Amino acid sequence: MPGPPCGNNPRYQMSPGDRAAVAEFRAYLLARAKEKTVTELDAAREALRGYSLRPGFVDALERFEAAVRANERATPPEPMDDDQARARLAPLEAKARELREQRDAKLREETALDMGRELLRDGLEAFLPRLVGPENARRVLNELRRTATGAQP
Repeated sequence: MPGPPCGNNPRYQMSPGDRAAVAEFRAYLLARAKEKTVTELDAAREALRGYSLRPGFVDALERFEAAVRANERATPPEPMDDDQARARLAPLEAKARELREQRDAKLREETALDMGRELLRDGLEAFLPRLVGPENARRVLNELRRTATGAQP
């Protein structure tokens, strides 16, 4: 009988009384886990019962309860090694990289447009008074500012 006398040691021969005690304790743990989950969900539902809930919120709460109960019934995933984890994460990493590149390209484009607008505005402010006179230049620049900010004339 190598190893400690323990229920976790597969080489240790438990007596029928020990096996019955282990089975009873496992049943107790399972019942407690089910009772705890139901109690927590029911307590949340009861706490929210006194409030007037928005129409879509009740559906969301029921979907949440269904997801919790389905998660409890689901079997835990098999453990995987690093290579399996990398293989599963590779498509997600590629998608994240693609989304980052799209975001960065959009940001670069917006930055270039903003810089172009600023250069154009600075150039107009410097050149327009010479072309149409100071009073007309102010009027044209104010009109451009209103148009740029979306205000109506």
